[in-house]
Formats: sequence, C-alpha cells, structure tokens
Amino acid sequence: MKWETSLVCLVLLAVSCAPPAELGGDAANLAAEPEFDAWVSLGPGGEVLDRGKELLAPPPPPALAGRRQALAAGPAAVSREIAALLDGGDDDVEIEVVLAVRSARRLTRLPPLIRDLPRDAPENREILAERRRLQAADDDVRAAERAPVAAAIAALGGRVTGQGLAGNTLRATISAGALRGLLAARADIAAVAPALTDAPPAASDWPYIADGRDYMQTDEFVDFGYDGAYYYLGLLDTGLYAAHTVFKNPDHVLFWRDCWGTPNADCTKYNLYPWYLYWNPDDTYDYITGGHGTGNANIVVGNSNLGDTSRGVAPGAYLDSVNVYYDTRHNTASTDATLRAFDFLDGYDDVILAEVAIDDSGMEEGTLALAADDLYDAGVTVIAPVGTVTGYARSPSVAHKVIGVGPFIATTGDIEIYANGSSDDRIKPDILGASSMQVAGTGSGTDLVNRNGTCPAAASVAAAALLLKDFYQAQGFSSDPGAIYAALITFGDRWGSQMSDGYGAGRLVLGQIGWSRWYTGVRYVDPGQSATATFWVPAGACDLRAGIWWAEEASENHQYVSLRLMQGSTEYAYSGLGMSVFQKVARYSLSEGYWYLKIRGGIFNTRQDVTVHYLVHFRTGC
Repeated sequence: MKWETSLVCLVLLAVSCAPPAELGGDAANLAAEPEFDAWVSLGPGGEVLDRGKELLAPPPPPALAGRRQALAAGPAAVSREIAALLDGGDDDVEIEVVLAVRSARRLTRLPPLIRDLPRDAPENREILAERRRLQAADDDVRAAERAPVAAAIAALGGRVTGQGLAGNTLRATISAGALRGLLAARADIAAVAPALTDAPPAASDWPYIADGRDYMQTDEFVDFGYDGAYYYLGLLDTGLYAAHTVFKNPDHVLFWRDCWGTPNADCTKYNLYPWYLYWNPDDTYDYITGGHGTGNANIVVGNSNLGDTSRGVAPGAYLDSVNVYYDTRHNTASTDATLRAFDFLDGYDDVILAEVAIDDSGMEEGTLALAADDLYDAGVTVIAPVGTVTGYARSPSVAHKVIGVGPFIATTGDIEIYANGSSDDRIKPDILGASSMQVAGTGSGTDLVNRNGTCPAAASVAAAALLLKDFYQAQGFSSDPGAIYAALITFGDRWGSQMSDGYGAGRLVLGQIGWSRWYTGVRYVDPGQSATATFWVPAGACDLRAGIWWAEEASENHQYVSLRLMQGSTEYAYSGLGMSVFQKVARYSLSEGYWYLKIRGGIFNTRQDVTVHYLVHFRTGC
C-alpha cells in the first residue's frame, strides 16, 4: 500500500477580478496552497530513506493572494474566421458562433477523489456528486453574467442554442450585421469563435510506443508501482475504437461518448433512430490508415496484449473518451463540442488531454483558451498539442494555464518544429513529447498504424503527467496542476538560455526514482523581492535539475520571475527568460552542503504574491 497523506492547512482564498474592497462573496472561491517544502530521498529500489514536509507560512491575505489584476475590459478577441465574415459586407449571412462572456468568478477548486478506490465506489460517488454541486453553484453565478448578453442576442434577432460553464460561453446563431452591432454595444463579451472550424486532427516511421517510453524514462515509474492507478484522463479527440485488443482484458476505458453529435450537456446520445447517425463513439476519422483518437488512447492506457512494445505509458490509469469532431469522418473540429466536453469531463477527470488544435493563432484570450484556463482553476491538469502549422501555437495549447506540447521522434530524439510561441511572446511549446510511433488503428482489433506530429506527443506528455501525479500523491506531495507543470518543465532537457520558442524546455525525460532526491513546494514572490527554497545535497550527488512554473491570467500584464541556483554566495546557474511563465536551471557537478533556489519577482510586476511552484531533483548514487 502506498503511503498517503495530504497537505495540511489548505485555506480558501479570495480571488476576483474586482479590487480588494469588492472581493465580497467570491472570497471562498479558490483553494490556494500555503507556502511549503516537501521532500523524499529514495534508495536504489525506490524505497523511501527519508521524507517529510514543512509548512513554512500560511497563504498571503485574501486581498493579495493570486488576485487577478483589475484591468479595464479590452475589445473582444475575435477569431480570424469570424472577423473575415464581419468584414465581408454581407450583413444578412447567418453565423453559428460561440461567445465567451467576461466573468469575475473563478471556478471553484473541485475536491479530489479518494485514491485506491474505483471512481464508482460509494465514497467517490459522493465526491463526484459534490463536484457537480459546486459546478452548478458556479454556473448559477455565471449564468447571471451571461443572461444580459443572451437577451441582447435575442433582441437583435439571434437565437441562443446553448450555454457552457468553462469559458462562460453562449452558443448562438446570429447574422453578421447583428453580431457586429452586439460587439460594438457590449464590453462584457470577451471572445468570439465559430462553432465549427475547418481544423482536422494533426497529420500522421516508425518506432513503437516502447521507444517513446524508453526515451522519456517512464518505465521506471511503472516498475516501481507508479503506473497512474486510480487517476483519470479525459481524452477529447475523434472517438475511440473500443473493440481494439489494447483496450480489452484489461479494459481501462470507462466510457466513450460523442460531444458533437448531441446537444446534451452530458454528451449522451439523441433519442432518435437510427442512433448511429447521431451518436457514434467509434473513431471513424481516416479509416484506411487508422483512428486518430484510438492511437492516442493507446499511448496513454493501452495494455500489453500486442506485446510490451505497444503498451501505453500509464497502463494503470483510466480513460474517458469523447468525440469533439464534426462530420461523418470526424475530420472537422467543433469548438462548441470541445467546450461541452470540457464541462462534462471536468467533474470526472484529473488530466484533460485536448487533442484539438484550432487555428486561433494569437487567441490567448479566445473562447477555448479562456475555458481551458478555467479548468486549471478547478484543479485539472490540461495538456494540448501546439498544432501542425508554423507560426503561433494553436488553441487551446496557447492558453496561459495549459501545457502546450511539440514532438520529437521517439527513437532518435530529433526535434520537429511545429509552432513558435504566442502572440504575447510566451514560449510555446512548453515541453516536447515522444511521437512518430506505431499505435492502435481501426482497421481491425489488432491493427497498428503510424502516427506522428504533435498529437501523439501530447498524449505521451499527458500520460507522463499521470505517472507524476501518482508518484507525488504516494510521497505526500501536492499534485496541484501547477506542481505537475513545474515537474514537466524540470524534466525537459533544456534549461536557461537554451529554452526558446519551438523547443520550450526541451524533450521530456523523467528524473529517475532509484537513488534520487526530490524537493517540491510553493513560494509567493512580490515585485522586486526574492524567496528561497533551501535543500541539502549529500556527498556523491550529481545531475541536479530544478524548475519553476507560475500561473498568469489571460487579461493581466506579464509577471516576470527569475531563478538562480546558489551555494552560499556563489551562483552556479541562472534562468531569466523574459516572457516565459517557467524557468529552469541545471548542474551536473555538486558539492556536499546546503544549496538553495533564489526565486525573484520582477521589479515591474503588477501583482503581489505570485504563486510559484518548484521542483528540485538530483541523483544520489552517482
């Protein structure tokens, strides 16, 4: 039985778009972590030699902690496709759109499930019901924010056909002229996107999944029992061919649904005949060469029925599959279906893998990005591919609180550049995952096909995030999404000035468990001020890697944080990328004694108490 504990003294903090005096009833809306250190020292077989944790200070006052900057609302972020229709001169053309409404309420952090119990155990059913209750309470507040916009749409002759919690969205049919007038009249509209977008899944020689596991060094986690058991991943993709042998005996796919082919909020089927025209959970995209969603699901949770070479990265985890692609071949992304899938899976899953890459280049405040940021606030780790075009990362990977993933070839490590940054100068991708592998297809129950590009890479990283969550939970660490993001950055193979657009923090290579030490925690940094994380390095240690990650709101100014690795007054490594939300340092040679990370907020930062997650990892058996 894995040792379990939870962080003490989690305090509910106020987080709002309003100034401190107006925090009001939203004060208990976000569970923030206190400032802490946690550590574990592991022996050659992964056995625990020492571990502990220390609560250093309570969180900062509610008026300061993580408060979103109160900025005047800017113009709505309008996707290029909608902008072209508005500029086309035909005011009568009807458009199906999704509008995001500005909200002063963050989504409530959802309570975690009880690990080592199935999701349908009575105790977890109660927690799932509580999650739904909290989501409903959030939606009551946000529905009141959406109501004036819905009324304005109706007054202009449009029709509201659906609403969503994540992103605070309205789905509507409206003429181009009416939409132009709506955007001119209302400052509470944050973003507009088409409900459907001509964005097929990423293209699809050919190593095996085992080659990607070897490169990313994930198998040691599985061998030591950290295989993702009782963690849950929601896959937004083209569907799933559940009859494939890699999903049978054992079967770790809990359900598969179609979020495009039904208007229902829970993505259940139409009650119409013939049902298969309206509810098709199978993966029909590109049948000849194999299903896109089926292959990505194989990378995450596939079993060994076709041999170890085809086993997934996190074979103990469970997967929920939803189709979010339009048309009979599931080859056109639906923004509307993706938003409903976010709301649906948010109540079930620890990690959401959004295999969607919509060409909202530069749309960091677009509908999908805002919704994905909401999922992070609710406690969900969100992973997405950066897409298959040069230029800026696609949505939702471009979002501030999403890990955007690029690919490298599983056997050679050769890096394939698919996207370069974001329009607000943040580095994208954040990390690179293994790709170009043989995965399950839809030609038969044993079919294997070749897949490359950013989508298999994102599946590899999402599965690794499940392993890290499993390991963190077993050690009593916080597995907050920010902590997992910091770990992913730490285990990239680039650091300091080596990190850049197109490469991010480099190829993901997890730190070893045997003969290792891990230090993780949270610090709060003010403008021009430093916080330190101190740790002991024993004799004979080497290969230190340390990374930090911090969350930013889409609407706020960039908050700069730098990172230094110090022993005494000597600085051994520095990372100070100007516009990133992460930094990383590394050093192979280490001397015995106390070392520390110096985490410093920029003097021009506009926010107090920026929450910074960190991880330090080094080997002790060098």
